[in-house]
Amino acid sequence: MANNASFGEAAAVAFGSLRTSKLRSFLTLLGIILATMTLIAVMAVINGMDEYVAQQVSDMGAEGFRIRRILMVGKVDPKKFLERDRRNPEMSREEFHFVRQNARLVREIGMEAFRRALVKSGTRHIDGVQLVGVTSNMGAISNTQLAAGR
Repeated sequence: MANNASFGEAAAVAFGSLRTSKLRSFLTLLGIILATMTLIAVMAVINGMDEYVAQQVSDMGAEGFRIRRILMVGKVDPKKFLERDRRNPEMSREEFHFVRQNARLVREIGMEAFRRALVKSGTRHIDGVQLVGVTSNMGAISNTQLAAGR
């Protein structure tokens, strides 16, 4: 019975303290709620990044890598873009075939090219459409999941 009495007394003292200092109780509860929400949000972002990396990057395996002519991350500065455009020439088909024939430690090598194009259908046309040409193995290299078509 002594344990029940001491627990009852402790509970009565705790509830009395909560009643007398309502602002402190509210702020403590608010802090706990905000900390829990922040923890859940951070864990959701980390989980999403893990899934993205697993789906997009990890499928290339240890043998996979990409060579990009110009990589622009963040805000694009036109002066830097023009400088990189001059400094980094486009890879020719001959250079691609040379790399393909001489690369021994990679499983697959593919090439893709991007251009803006004019698309016409009858009398209708759309200018500035992004046209992408790829080698036949780029679907496997880039882990492209198609819903329909080729």
